[in-house]
Amino acid sequence: MFQLESAKVDGDIISAALILTNLGVLVLIFVSADFAGRAMNEGRLSNLIDELVLAEGDDKVAFIKAWETLMEEANSTEEMVRAKIQALDDTMFSHDHVKQTKKVTSLSTLHGMAVEHKPKVEKALKKMAESFGAEFHEGRVKLK
Repeated sequence: MFQLESAKVDGDIISAALILTNLGVLVLIFVSADFAGRAMNEGRLSNLIDELVLAEGDDKVAFIKAWETLMEEANSTEEMVRAKIQALDDTMFSHDHVKQTKKVTSLSTLHGMAVEHKPKVEKALKKMAESFGAEFHEGRVKLK
């Protein structure tokens, strides 16, 4: 027999209370698990995933088409820019072409050619800048 200071409690009553408490905890665990709700939510999630997979497939097809269109436009844009630059070069700078005539075998040869052709290059750049309404200011020559 278990005895408290103020009351006497039978051991069987305490055992029964502990067993009932354990059973109550088990019931709470079972109720909180909510097996039916879990199955319903799994079904909903499965449907959502299926819808997402279908939508991603459609999106991927649309993305591939958009990418191909973009690449085609980029190629035509590059060709257009090259043609416009060539036309600009032909009309504005046809007499000021700078051509590499010597075989460049060293950095000093390249630097000498750059210094030699600097006035022609700057003249062409100045014409181009002025044709767009800008001002051209020559920079310093970098020696090293």
